[in-house]
Amino acid sequence: MGITNEHFYTPDLNYKAQIFRTLAHSCRLRIIATLLVHEYMTVGEMTEQFNGPSQSTLSEHLRQLKEAGLISGTKLETAIRYSLNGAIWEHVKWVLTTVANDNELVMLYQ
Repeated sequence: MGITNEHFYTPDLNYKAQIFRTLAHSCRLRIIATLLVHEYMTVGEMTEQFNGPSQSTLSEHLRQLKEAGLISGTKLETAIRYSLNGAIWEHVKWVLTTVANDNELVMLYQ
């Protein structure tokens, strides 16, 4: 008897996969690493510091990180100041731990 897609692709597992898909780009990882050090930055500050991707490219990566809930933005007068969303990072740690130790996942492959 096979596993149904509904059982295999649970909403919780899909959410976990989306977090990893969002993190699976070197520019987005660089943004995360930078925000770990600097706590908060604007896209203009990142553009100057990175000396590579254009501001529009960084804005797109920031949008994706924000949509995934990994960062948040606070509007200043003329810019948005981005920072890590602390609550989600606790969840990311949990995802890494549970994916590695998830008996339900292991049982699906037996």
